[in-house]
Amino acid sequence: MINYIEKGMGLHAAIAAAGHSLVQRDGVWLSSNDLAVQNIIDAYNELGDQKATRNAAIKADGLARINALFPAIQSLDDIAFQAEFWLSIAPAARSPTVNFSKIINIYSAAKTAITAVNACTTKAQIDAVTPAWPA
Repeated sequence: MINYIEKGMGLHAAIAAAGHSLVQRDGVWLSSNDLAVQNIIDAYNELGDQKATRNAAIKADGLARINALFPAIQSLDDIAFQAEFWLSIAPAARSPTVNFSKIINIYSAAKTAITAVNACTTKAQIDAVTPAWPA
């Protein structure tokens, strides 16, 4: 008999990745191997899924802000390259436009927030992370 504890879709993916199945029929959880599946359920930590979900939301919000300035940018990874390139230029040679500065500031806020999310140890901490988006 399975003692199922809801831990999100990542749990079901972990069970499937281990070669097992878990389904609910008439209110009863059935598995391909009760002992193995129960061990996966007991050991599974949903914090990774919660971090991934929050980080995806931060990236989407940041990208939406960037797209308001430069619609051609498709991902924050595009900005990561541009930010690193920008930092490689000698400070005296830098003369950013207002919009370019805004994009770098948005990227930096997203990067800082994602780092904060990745350092969290509880869902409450993850939920409390708020990017410091520039005005």
